[in-house]
Amino acid sequence: MATITSSNWPECSAEKDKIFDATCEPLLIEDKDKKYCSITCKQSEESKKKKVKVMYDSTDINQEDYRVYLKQIRESQGFDVERFPSLSRMLGLTIPVLSEARKKHLPSCCEEAIKKTNYKLHEVIKATVHGCAGSMYFITFKAIDPSDQSCVIFQAKVWRKVANKGMEVMFCRKRPTQ
Repeated sequence: MATITSSNWPECSAEKDKIFDATCEPLLIEDKDKKYCSITCKQSEESKKKKVKVMYDSTDINQEDYRVYLKQIRESQGFDVERFPSLSRMLGLTIPVLSEARKKHLPSCCEEAIKKTNYKLHEVIKATVHGCAGSMYFITFKAIDPSDQSCVIFQAKVWRKVANKGMEVMFCRKRPTQ
């Protein structure tokens, strides 16, 4: 039987702070002789008093990779995140979309994000995904304005709900200049 070192999962403030995962830390989950990580968001002051065992001592997890990962999440809000093989045992990370099964959902997510505009999807540039009662996609894509054929790069955060229960656009914006 797995034991989790925190008995109360806190509410996530990431949406309010306009960052996703930047306030998150890995929690150690022990199941017999195996150790797993899970991500949960920063706790309220009251729940911080409950001790949560944070996994920083695993030899399987490269500490520098984890620091770089968190920096990428913070700076890009989840849109520009590399794949870190040394972090593959951690659950709940935002990772690049690489599988064809996930890639096939991206065009419909983009179209949903711009459906109330006159823009038309041109191509998906890249995407990352975070599991959450379905999949939270962070998609960078090109769309064309039919009135003047200009191309605009957008970023959309789209929640594709579990069991094909639909999708919800969290936000869609023109990509900030870098």
